[in-house]
Amino acid sequence: MDVRIPILSSVHLRDLRALGLHVEQIEELQKHLLHIKMYLEPFSTVTDIRARWRTVGKPLGVARRELVRMMESKLADAMEAKFRLVDVAEDPDLIQSALKAIAAVEAAIGAASVKLPTQRRNHSASSLPIGIIDRALLRGFTRHFPSPMPPYLLSASRSGVFAKVVSICYQAVGRDADPDRAIRNYVKEVSLRNLFSRKKAFTPLFGSAFNLGDDFLETKKPGRPRRAKRSP
Repeated sequence: MDVRIPILSSVHLRDLRALGLHVEQIEELQKHLLHIKMYLEPFSTVTDIRARWRTVGKPLGVARRELVRMMESKLADAMEAKFRLVDVAEDPDLIQSALKAIAAVEAAIGAASVKLPTQRRNHSASSLPIGIIDRALLRGFTRHFPSPMPPYLLSASRSGVFAKVVSICYQAVGRDADPDRAIRNYVKEVSLRNLFSRKKAFTPLFGSAFNLGDDFLETKKPGRPRRAKRSP
């Protein structure tokens, strides 16, 4: 992964100013460009990740087996080697602690290997970079205007100023992919969060009968009273 910090070029700065962004908003975008870049980097392959774990796990397994042999051996050299290690560390539980730590790492590698997906989705449609840009713009706006702050009108959208700002940020981090799908996913997530927040806010007032998307009041039709069974 390329972790070089991306920088807004003079052309990017000119275009952002032309869109009406304040200096503080541009500063916030620059501050978070690296995070945006990291989220947009292509996934590492599953093969590469497993190879990395093997590189770590193989010597750990060798070290664990050799430590156990040294602990259990009655040979003079093994006993002296163990004694000198414990003496220098001033910790009688040094080797046992090391064995527990190695076992924990090996167990973590095994569990992570099971959970590692066989297929990986592309980052281009991820809403995370869009959320970073949206929050950076809002933080810059609050920095620019002291209290009382005027209404903030630059909301996330697939068109207009917001979409153009996202495109500029994508260009700055070296991604030429169209961010429309990512913006669409982010707008959908924000809408769902807002809907859920409103539902939570109104539920204590109206009770469980208040359900957004359903009828406000659910009434049940009165059923016919059951007739008493006649005794034989």
